[in-house]
Amino acid sequence: MSNSMKIVMILTSIAVIVALNLLIGKYTDKIIDNIGVKVDNLKQSLARKDFDKSKEISKEIREMWENETDKFGYFMDHEELEKLTLKIMIVDENLKNDDYERAIEDSIEVKFLLEHIEEKLKLRLSNVF
Repeated sequence: MSNSMKIVMILTSIAVIVALNLLIGKYTDKIIDNIGVKVDNLKQSLARKDFDKSKEISKEIREMWENETDKFGYFMDHEELEKLTLKIMIVDENLKNDDYERAIEDSIEVKFLLEHIEEKLKLRLSNVF
């Protein structure tokens, strides 16, 4: 194979990787943003002491995350997935057990983990090396 053919193949491979990363990035940003909005709504309803609404929102968060976890497993660190899944379940259990203070604390952690995952998945030179 000639050198020019090798260069074309390398550039094509890089273009495909970047395009796939952009598509995956848009998808994950959308899902993480949607869940993040729900977490913000949960924190607001907890602050208003609207605990029935809080339980409903927590259930929605859990269901949204359960629907997306399998897809994220293809391109996301499994340890990060497990941490977030566990924390979402803990928030839900705290609400079921009427432990609202802990639910607030854990929902803040869920928000932090979502932001951390979103930042970690962005295509940046520092994330590549």
